[in-house]
Amino acid sequence: LEGLHETLVGGNLDPKEVEKAQKGQTQDFPSGIPQCGTDALRFGLANYTAQARDINLDVNRVVSYRHWCNKLWNALKFAIGHVGEKGRSNLTEAQVPSMSFAEYVGGSAPQPHFRLSSYPFYCRWILSRLHAAVAETNKCMENYEFSGSTQVIYNFWQSEICDVFIEACKGPLAGDDDSVKLAYRITLCICLDVGLRLLHPFMPFVTEELWQRLPKAKGNTCESVMLAEYPQASQTNFMHDGKVEEEMDIVMTAVRTIRAQKMSYGMTNKQKPEVYALSDSSMHRDVIMRQATDICALSAAGSIKSLASPAEVPKGCGVSVVNESLSMYMMLAGMVDPKAELAKLEKKEADRKAALEKKMQAVNRAGYDTSVPDSVKEKNAAEIESITKELAQIAANIRDMRGAMI
Repeated sequence: LEGLHETLVGGNLDPKEVEKAQKGQTQDFPSGIPQCGTDALRFGLANYTAQARDINLDVNRVVSYRHWCNKLWNALKFAIGHVGEKGRSNLTEAQVPSMSFAEYVGGSAPQPHFRLSSYPFYCRWILSRLHAAVAETNKCMENYEFSGSTQVIYNFWQSEICDVFIEACKGPLAGDDDSVKLAYRITLCICLDVGLRLLHPFMPFVTEELWQRLPKAKGNTCESVMLAEYPQASQTNFMHDGKVEEEMDIVMTAVRTIRAQKMSYGMTNKQKPEVYALSDSSMHRDVIMRQATDICALSAAGSIKSLASPAEVPKGCGVSVVNESLSMYMMLAGMVDPKAELAKLEKKEADRKAALEKKMQAVNRAGYDTSVPDSVKEKNAAEIESITKELAQIAANIRDMRGAMI
């Protein structure tokens, strides 16, 4: 902050104006303006283009994109450990994806090591999501919707490559099945190569540095990602797999539900409860059991079993209803102290009921409808709805805890 103040000194501002400006800086940037870097600022500005000509730039948002650059580096570092880097690849030259995908889409006979139908589930899923990211980015770029492009690319890297695929890679890449390891290595290489090329217009410097470290295909003489072909959906159409994406939606729904349950019961990642998936859909049960190992790994659960009847659910479980076809039961016995957790929940319930009563008194007072601005009414209505939903969840958790004490 002191350095920021110094930029105002020595100019032609009146001392009173300098003092006023310094107070404004202290109010707007109490910790100063951190160094963000060109890539983070460029990406942030592109993301803001959905707004009007004048934007309210949040420096903390730009800082978060700088930290995200570190996430990209960590993803590439993980891949290099298994795929190798330029000049020292663990793949043969024939196994490294070419820039144009000609090796894979240039005819009816793809190379033997890239028969996509034989690839593991997560490889087929991430490649299908890669195609979706390429197609959506192409569409946004053609319509000059740069904010949409940045959001699509960010979600692909953050939510799909880093949060899911790389985590799913770790077990197979440490295994003994060479054909599975090769499939994951090639898939990693494709995703990083195409992902960096998608991102390059918005983060030119970090993508150039990272792209230079990737192994390159035989005959590929492209010296810079800046000169490389920008990914086109027509090249990745063959990767689309709607069935795999539908199954993955079931997997991730189960993972998110288990994570939310653990959080609501105050469990840590070290605690790995038994989970039971109750569903009247044979497809749901089949997908959950086939992907049970990965669901447990992604959600930090001890085990997961698929059930077809409520009578099979053991006593002492908490439940979360996902939808009309799927409910997730979590064994609480031995995982939490029911009495202690019940006391916490009852206190929280009392606090939230008091907050709801206070809010209801405010909206029910005389003259509220005519004297309060619409924006405040909407905010109050949203808060009341949120507290009501929270109380319903607390009540369900209280029932679960009392059931675990029986």
